[in-house]
Amino acid sequence: ALFLNKVHNARIQIPDNFESGLLSLQEVSQKLKENNNIGLFFIDQFESLFAKPDLYIAFFDFLLDITHLCGNILFCIARKNDQPTTYDDRAKIDLEHLREISETVLLEDFSRDEAVGLIEHVQDEIEQPLLDRLREMALEFSRGFPWLHKRICAHIISMIEKGASQEELVQAGLKPDELFREELAGLDEPEKDYLRRLAQYLPATLDDLSEVFRDGDVLVKRVSSLQAHRLIRLTGRIYDTYNDVLKEYLKTGKIPFGIKYVFRASPVATLNLLDRIQRYNWKTLSDIREKERRSIGGILNRLRELRLLGLLEYSKRCIQLPEVTIKAYQDETIGQLIQDRVRQNGLVKDVLDRLAATEHITFIELKGLMKSSMSLLEVSEDTWDTYAKALSSWLDKAKLVSISGKDVVLRRDRGIVSREELNRAGEGRGVLPSEFFLPSAYVKELITVLESIQRARTRKEELRNIIDLQHMYDALSDCRATGLVALVSDGDLILT
Repeated sequence: ALFLNKVHNARIQIPDNFESGLLSLQEVSQKLKENNNIGLFFIDQFESLFAKPDLYIAFFDFLLDITHLCGNILFCIARKNDQPTTYDDRAKIDLEHLREISETVLLEDFSRDEAVGLIEHVQDEIEQPLLDRLREMALEFSRGFPWLHKRICAHIISMIEKGASQEELVQAGLKPDELFREELAGLDEPEKDYLRRLAQYLPATLDDLSEVFRDGDVLVKRVSSLQAHRLIRLTGRIYDTYNDVLKEYLKTGKIPFGIKYVFRASPVATLNLLDRIQRYNWKTLSDIREKERRSIGGILNRLRELRLLGLLEYSKRCIQLPEVTIKAYQDETIGQLIQDRVRQNGLVKDVLDRLAATEHITFIELKGLMKSSMSLLEVSEDTWDTYAKALSSWLDKAKLVSISGKDVVLRRDRGIVSREELNRAGEGRGVLPSEFFLPSAYVKELITVLESIQRARTRKEELRNIIDLQHMYDALSDCRATGLVALVSDGDLILT
């Protein structure tokens, strides 16, 4: 209409019924034709009409009239699925007729190129190059799902602006439920509770909501506050959340899409670390490093697995066991908890679904399934081999499948994993006494660190680029553990 008003006075009165509305649109269509243009009406969240069959039928009839009488007007209708809300609604709504008179366009998820193109803009916002590991982690978790991919990009920007380093984000890993909690971070608990209740009835007008809530000024105040937090929006007279994904999370309390991630550490080493954290009450990464004498890279990979499984919280080198893990240890149900959490990984679900149909998956087929499920990941064939072996090990350890050679086989007697089975490989090992030393880096990496310290004349600032590299951090730790390097009071490093 704004364009038409520049070349012709096409202002029309707002219609108050279908007949006057149709006449107005016919006038608009004629003016569009005269100016050799097409008018486009975009209608979002069309599936909300599925729950209101009478309104759907009235709108559909109106749409048919417009289609026949207004040749220069097109409608673009966006809907997320074709499923009416109840069985009764299905009998009242004629979706087949809608499909017959329209052209259906399926909106695919982002391709890798599209996803990478979007995440590259993060660098502009944070004004620093994006670490390759952080980029690949974002691609792994979003899998090209548009809302999640954009939300992860926003999360990275937000955390960097709050002072987190990219390395810290990589070490901590991504948990999608944290993205939802971040959306609600600006609300207090009463506001969060009100939003959850409100979400059950959206989209709706203020009059509709007033009939449900019956709290007058409180409703208006809450709605205004939620608008200010950009959690709900007003379009015309209709209030709704900014996206359906958040709405589903608010309504159910569950993440409305399957989370898939690759396992990078072995289950034996990972679960033994969990047991030792619980047994010795380790609270920091330093506690683990002091007693385990393991590669920091290996420790961080295991902490990442435990965090993604929801078995512990890890942030800024601090560790905390959640109540569910503590209770599982107390009740001797930790095996059941681990089995349930492994099963929740979308990759595991894909494997179990395939096994239910075929009862047997070769190692080659397992890699192919992983590649198709994680299509945005671009890694070498050797790395896919490693990922597939790790996934097989976790499936076997959690008693979800059996392993025959390198192949995965349907397991008919799953049972529950006992705590003894989980920790058998680590029993009797105990905490390493201080006189033991297990190296974390190769000798040539130790030599590189020693030569760099000598060249830099022990200036800490000049060594930062070396120390930030994970394998060099391990090498530096080994140099200090073996007495080759010492840290002096002013923070400089010296050769002993």
